[in-house]
Amino acid sequence: MRILYITSANIPGNKAHSIQIMRLCEGFAKEGNNVVLFVPKQKGIQVEDILSFYGTRADLLSVKQIPTVGIFPRGTILYYYSRFYSFFFLSILYSFFISKDVIITRDWQYALFSSRVAYNLHEILPSYISHTYALALKRACAIIIPNAKIAHSLSGHNIPSERIIVVSNGVSFSEFMNIPSKESKRALEKIINISISSRKVVLYSGSFKKHKGVEILAQSAKFLPDEYIIVCIGGDTLQVRKLESKFSKSNNIFFLKYIDPRDIPRLLLAADILVVPNIITADPSSGDTSPIKLFEYMATGIPVVVSDLPTIREIVTDREVWLTKSGDPLALADTIQKTQIQIPEAGKRADSARKLARKCSWRNRAQQISSFVHQCCNI
Repeated sequence: MRILYITSANIPGNKAHSIQIMRLCEGFAKEGNNVVLFVPKQKGIQVEDILSFYGTRADLLSVKQIPTVGIFPRGTILYYYSRFYSFFFLSILYSFFISKDVIITRDWQYALFSSRVAYNLHEILPSYISHTYALALKRACAIIIPNAKIAHSLSGHNIPSERIIVVSNGVSFSEFMNIPSKESKRALEKIINISISSRKVVLYSGSFKKHKGVEILAQSAKFLPDEYIIVCIGGDTLQVRKLESKFSKSNNIFFLKYIDPRDIPRLLLAADILVVPNIITADPSSGDTSPIKLFEYMATGIPVVVSDLPTIREIVTDREVWLTKSGDPLALADTIQKTQIQIPEAGKRADSARKLARKCSWRNRAQQISSFVHQCCNI
């Protein structure tokens, strides 16, 4: 199958979905599909830089950079719209010169121009959507979503269930193999500038958005013994400064900026406990998570503590992870300590989680999606 994947997201970028897009395209290619990826052109970034950033082989897929026009001040809504729609229309024009069977994208607007579009939906739909969006959903030949909660939100929009596939995110399991523990610990010690040989390291890696629960994790520090340290990786400069200021009296919490994704596996393996402290907020996306980091955590074989949310239970149970009450720092601290007290049980769950992670590879995800799209879009 000839797949054209189009994304308006910055590639390379520091968002989890940029990793998802690249790994999924790699998976499609490894399944024997011919894959072309359209991304926005970024100043000073070449195709070779993109492939190197994600460790992607040049023979797997073809990356095309599409020019954009950002004529308004960066960060403004006008900048976003000018950049998105210039990319949108130019990518449609460029697509006419690409031999393809289907377009796969996270941007619904493409379905307005072609019925051979598989739409990768990653957020809960409100009860009311625009007529244009509704038309795009009806025209898309397939809709790919990561969890049942998003699928349920589609039920009120008259989308036939046979055009919907629910498939969770995945992990590159091989990235977590053959990394010596001492090497991992040295790498983390170099970043936080303290010895961790006699400490219990609680680590979070991901976005610092409110619904990710980073503040809840930081608040749990006051309920933990002094031997525990908390390391949170993935914020921007402003987020890190705000949290450092808010928790300035705590000497066992470290907030770190975004780190190259190639270094994340090594740092995760330096932890004693890995945490997904998500909470429900007013942000509509807070309840529809299928976090990539959870799959990465499970691949490490290290005990994982996760907020007990419905979308999380679609992926794991208390046979693989330690579930804890969402938004409760004290409950989170208690659960973290349980992983270090109930050692045999913690090891058993971590082993089960690792076995599950092996099944959740990006290639398996790509295989499920490509088979579904091939059938659903009559290719």
